[in-house]
Amino acid sequence: MKLLCTFRPQVWINDYAIDVDPESDTQWTMEVPSAPKPSSYESDELREAPNAPAWVRDWSGPFEVDYEVLP
Repeated sequence: MKLLCTFRPQVWINDYAIDVDPESDTQWTMEVPSAPKPSSYESDELREAPNAPAWVRDWSGPFEVDYEVLP
């Protein structure tokens, strides 16, 4: 199964995770045996993919990873 992943960087403001402007590219594709549950810790692990942008893998703040299943 091929996924198009999108990284959403965030920062904490008054105990809320707020989206911020990305440092660079936010999308990458990857092959997985099955798609993780959307908006879960498992989907957040997609940012560890070797072909994810380096700044995404190194992001230290809060974040979310969304994805679409590609044909």
